Amino acid sequence: MLKFIAHDTVNDIAVIQTNFCFNVRYGLEVQSCDTLEQALAGFADCQRHALAAELDEA
Repeated sequence: MLKFIAHDTVNDIAVIQTNFCFNVRYGLEVQSCDTLEQALAGFADCQRHALAAELDEA
């Protein structure tokens, strides 16, 4: 079973809970995390990266 914990549709970032762990998906990259805290920190890092890239393009 997959459960979306957080989903940023604009930047294509998601925290997904599986039966075994949490995953942070950013585009095609998937990072496995043992705890929700690690996953949420990874989610925040990905959002910062996406926003910085958007600012660089402007």
